[in-house]
Amino acid sequence: MTAVDIQAAADAYTLLVSDAGLRQRMGESGRGQAVAMFDWKVIIPRYQEVWRHLADIRRHAEERAPRRPGSIGGNPLRPDPLLMFRSYPTRTLAGNTRLARTDGATTAMLMETLSALHADPLNSPARDILSPAADLALAIEALVPPGRTVAETIALVPEDRRLLLVRSLVHLMKFGLIIMVHPQETTSHMSLV
Repeated sequence: MTAVDIQAAADAYTLLVSDAGLRQRMGESGRGQAVAMFDWKVIIPRYQEVWRHLADIRRHAEERAPRRPGSIGGNPLRPDPLLMFRSYPTRTLAGNTRLARTDGATTAMLMETLSALHADPLNSPARDILSPAADLALAIEALVPPGRTVAETIALVPEDRRLLLVRSLVHLMKFGLIIMVHPQETTSHMSLV
């Protein structure tokens, strides 16, 4: 429980109201402290320091909840988006889905774009759940039009990295670096003569 000394508070307010210089000094002091502690130039490095510290802990700590063999659930704090949101898309990515690079895209151009995306701090959560750059380059190289199926593409990497590559293919589609190739639909034209 807290109690306020009413007389001391009244005296302090009276002094503050009657002394413009004191108000000026207190205001400048408060402003200086706010800038020193709460300006984004100060806050962001503190966040980054915490993130580095947490990453260091993760790197050196023993895994306390290892994934069970055959488990596809992964981290409950970061569920597999392909399972979690499987009912959301218009079309789902299946083994027989054909993918290709965006028209005119070269492997070098796509890798440069992907590198820039991964360097963006806003995209940092995706870094640890995507394929290594070598696997992405292999997939992008393989998706020269007319492209390949998802099953053919993920078969290019060892089995233990295939789920990551499927996630990565979805990520590449999200940024328009690769596209789904839809089979040509034949349409019949009827004459109304």
